[in-house]
Amino acid sequence: MKYFSIIVAILLLYGCASTQIKEPVFIKCQIPDVPKPELYPLDESKTYPEKLQSILNNYFLLQKEVEMLRKAQEVCK
Repeated sequence: MKYFSIIVAILLLYGCASTQIKEPVFIKCQIPDVPKPELYPLDESKTYPEKLQSILNNYFLLQKEVEMLRKAQEVCK
């Protein structure tokens, strides 16, 4: 009886070690569509304050996009 329980334990250990999970992975939620921002062009002919304003506007647009992406990621957790 002792050998039988040892053999069963060994078979269970080796039998479970080689199994592979082939189940499909389900996504918790549909990822919302986050539109890309329309960035302002940086022209070389503009003055320094105009260039700076374009850069700041682009920064704020990209910051909004990052916030929306983070909220979408939190929803899907």
